[in-house]
Amino acid sequence: MTPPATRPLHTASELIHPVFARFTDRETERAFLNHVAGETRRHLVVAFLVWAALILFFALPDYAQLGPSPEFTALLTMRVASAVMIVGYALACLRWSGLVHNFPAISLILFLATTGFLLIYFLRPDVVAFNIGVTMIMIVGAYLLIPNLLSWSTLAVSYIIGSSILGIWLTQDTTPTGLVSLFVVYLLPMLTGFVIAHRLQTLRRSQFALLQDAEARNQTLEHEVERRETLEKELQHQAATDPLTGLHNRRGYELLFDQEFKRARRLGSPLAAAILDLDRFKRLNDTYGHGAGDQVLHTLAEEWSARLRAPDVLGRLGGEEFVVLMPDTAAFDAAEVMERLRCHTDVTPRELGVVTVPVTVTIGVTELAESDTGFQDMIARADEALYRGKDQGRNQVVVLQAGESAADASGTPLASTAEPAESHPE
Repeated sequence: MTPPATRPLHTASELIHPVFARFTDRETERAFLNHVAGETRRHLVVAFLVWAALILFFALPDYAQLGPSPEFTALLTMRVASAVMIVGYALACLRWSGLVHNFPAISLILFLATTGFLLIYFLRPDVVAFNIGVTMIMIVGAYLLIPNLLSWSTLAVSYIIGSSILGIWLTQDTTPTGLVSLFVVYLLPMLTGFVIAHRLQTLRRSQFALLQDAEARNQTLEHEVERRETLEKELQHQAATDPLTGLHNRRGYELLFDQEFKRARRLGSPLAAAILDLDRFKRLNDTYGHGAGDQVLHTLAEEWSARLRAPDVLGRLGGEEFVVLMPDTAAFDAAEVMERLRCHTDVTPRELGVVTVPVTVTIGVTELAESDTGFQDMIARADEALYRGKDQGRNQVVVLQAGESAADASGTPLASTAEPAESHPE
């Protein structure tokens, strides 16, 4: 399993722009904005609603100073228009969340509201000192209270400072030196707001970068764990599987046999075992080669597996010998199943290149007995039955119960195929 490609891990100084405090990679910046979209929307809506409320609130001192005059009407119109614009955008953000990251539009609202604020310099020149204080608050607020990119905030603050100095120059008898001094005064909140906003935005993006790095490491670790688990399962499968036939090898089937033996003991259910041994297999190997013998073993393993039940366990005992364990099955029921396997093997000739070779199998069957202390006792008894079948002429199924001798075992030899016994049967 190949782990997914992950973004290389970097320090915050490598990922974040040193001046404008945003990710240099656009995809990472977009991911960050999506991550904080919900929080940003709440922040923006609250800030805009408070801003609109303050704009309308200061209509009260305007009325107290100007009364129901055309100047007051002009200021009130400006305030209402600005408040409607600000509230409208806040409500639109609740409907369309993507607007919270439309930084040009947010900055445009700041520009328009600042332009309307200029009217106060002309209609109420008597409160110029108050307007300077409000402007300083606006500078800090543009950086810290209204969610925006630092670059757009700086552009908006520059416009606020420029429009304020222009309004004072047009409405007040101020010398150039006074205007420069005012610009220096405005620089203080501007630099303060910029530094604080820069640190805050850098910190938030650094935290997001750490979160992404942690998620990337966790994802890599999860895939490594999955890879190791898959590898472990594969190794366990290989360790318990015969590579030639794909059946359980001794390690694999002994574990299953032990589990079924204990289960049969616990439930008192029947359990049958059989050993299958191909007849004269050494002669086949010597005549046609070990490759042909391997082909026969592989094919028989597939055919026998297909003819056994799902709970039955088929394994390769070694060489041309196989072993079967049949849960919930008595000996003579198992013998019927083994007889079907024997008949299929007998009537199905094997094509080895240009020749067709008959293959037969002798099978010994037994069942669980009270005296058995482990499944190995059953295997030994099935082996005795097998050798009884070999002595009786091969190509048959022999059943041996506990307490019986091999000579007493019942077999099903075929009269047409059984062969005379030999002193050293294969």
